[in-house]
Parts: sequence; structure tokens; C-alpha cells
Amino acid sequence: MEKRLRSVFKTISWRILASIDTFLISWFISGSLSISSWIAGIEVITKIFLYYFHERIWNSISWGKKKMNTKKLKKCLSLFATGITSIVTKKSKNYIGITVNSFSSVSLEPPLVMWCIDKKSSSIKSFLKVKNKYEIIFLSKSQRTISNKFASADNEVSSLSLNNIKKNSLGYMICTFYKKLSAGDHYIILHKVKTFKVLNDKKPLLFFKSKYC
Repeated sequence: MEKRLRSVFKTISWRILASIDTFLISWFISGSLSISSWIAGIEVITKIFLYYFHERIWNSISWGKKKMNTKKLKKCLSLFATGITSIVTKKSKNYIGITVNSFSSVSLEPPLVMWCIDKKSSSIKSFLKVKNKYEIIFLSKSQRTISNKFASADNEVSSLSLNNIKKNSLGYMICTFYKKLSAGDHYIILHKVKTFKVLNDKKPLLFFKSKYC
């Protein structure tokens, strides 16, 4: 869908061209510059509004537009192998986690990382709290069950369980909330790294073609 500002500029550029055409036709028929100017001037005002609303209405109608095949797009995106991380934060007495493969480094100075969360996620409120501390855990190949747990509705763990998860991981980062950006049906979450720890020289848990490998 086009932005409103684009529709405004299209409206103005079209009206300039169309009004010149109207003026010339009116002048040719009437032979009067004043009458032609009045007709073209009034038409500029009325048809700017008519064209704009006509453009916006058609822009909201999906008929005739070529839609992206999201199933094929997902299949294409699955060709990019990624690691698996668990993002964990405090929730009441326990911790809540979410499985993420959209993690990426953003900057070293300052140390920033990012990941994405679906706007419809049932856990979204817990991961948008500015004052919370967030732990990003890099899962090892033996932690597939942890990945599945944090990807499910049963995604809360105790402090003791969290410590065990971290001990068996490749390492983790402790971060603070930095910024939230809206991008389509997801939010891009930026965190500032406060500290980190490298733990084990194990094989990572990878995701490729919509399955673990």
C-alpha cells in the first residue's frame, strides 16, 4: 500500500498536467483567456480532492494487486541457516523465555544487538519493558528441548532452571532495553550489552529448512 504523502504528490503533479490540458481545450473552444483560466482554476481545487480520495479508495482495494506468496517466501527464507537463542527476562517470581533465530549483532561501539518479535506474540508485553534486564542465551545442540519449551505457551522457568540452562549453553549476554522499532508484523528489539560470558566449546543448535540440524 502506498503512503499518503506519495498519493498527495501524485495528486498535485497530475492536477498540474491535467489543468494545463483543460485550460488549452477551454481556450480553444471559447477563445477567451479569462473563461479558460476560471474553468482551469476551479477544476484544480475540486479535482485535487476528488483525485486524492479516488486514489486512496483504489489503493485500499486488493483486487488486481499481485500478492506475495508467503508460503514460498518462508521456504526461501528457511534456506538461510541460523543459530538459536533464548531471550529470557523476569516475570513475577519466575523467568519467561522466547525462542529466537532472528538474533544479530548490530554495533560494537556501543555494544548493541537485535532480535525480532511477532506483534501477535502472547509474550510480547514481557519483552517490551524498558526497565527489565534481558538475558540472551546461545543454545547448544543438546538444548533442543529448551528451544521447544520457550517456543511454546509453557515458557516460564525458575531461577534454578535458568541457571542450569545457562550452564549448558554456549554462552550468554546480559542486556538492557535500548530501542523498539516497528517493522511490518514484527517489532525489532535493540538491546545494549552490559556483560557477557563464553561458557562451552560445544556445537551450536542450528535451524535450517524449518528444522533443527
